[in-house]
Amino acid sequence: MMQFGICNPLANHELAAAGGCDYLETSVSELLPLIPEDDSPEVEARMAEFAATALPVKAFAGFIPADLKVTGPEVQWGQLSTYLDTALRRASQVGADIVVWGSGPSRHVPDGFARDAAEEQVVRFLHLAGHWAEQHGVTIAIEPLNTKESNIINSVSEGVNFAERVAHPRIRVLADFYHMQEEDEPTDVISRFGPWLSHMHTADTGRLYAGSGDYPYADFVAEVNKAGYQGMLSVECRWSEDLAGEIKASMDYLKSLWAD
Repeated sequence: MMQFGICNPLANHELAAAGGCDYLETSVSELLPLIPEDDSPEVEARMAEFAATALPVKAFAGFIPADLKVTGPEVQWGQLSTYLDTALRRASQVGADIVVWGSGPSRHVPDGFARDAAEEQVVRFLHLAGHWAEQHGVTIAIEPLNTKESNIINSVSEGVNFAERVAHPRIRVLADFYHMQEEDEPTDVISRFGPWLSHMHTADTGRLYAGSGDYPYADFVAEVNKAGYQGMLSVECRWSEDLAGEIKASMDYLKSLWAD
């Protein structure tokens, strides 16, 4: 059964619930992963906040900080491993199933750095992430980003290629309708690569809320259904000051599409 939610700060959990969301997707940074001690007062207080939300936090985005590099000459594998352990453990503790790896600035391949070497670093990172994801019972969803946000992994097809190279059961792929539209990626990649997809994001024209523009949602829904996808779909967009109204409009729109 499809579930619908939004990407938004934890503080807006009540608005998300009131707007009809089934779950909330927030940033990994809200888990305070740069503080490794689980028994620190800040971490204990934050975990208590997660426990008191009006609806479940089932997914996380904003995975890797910009200054914690995954490609290039500055990668610190030990630091990455410690961070992954902490972040994924806490994501699991609050009940999340999915952690999205977009993190364009972190994975940006530096100018002059060999592409083949960067790809090998991505594979190594995904093996490491898969290890900790397995330890903590969550799944990593590779998020393809448009070329304005990342210079590597810019299509669902490329994301699947990396997932196939890693061949780890905890490494899957995300399809983001916004990024697909930005890159003119055919919508039928969703059904072609359906078995690889563990999560989805969406928006509408201008990266505004779902239902506000002219994206070909009929094609999107048809491909999602053809793929047999029955997971989560998060609206990740630019919200206006009328956050409550746009959340409800998005949820009403998406639920009507699948009700039809």
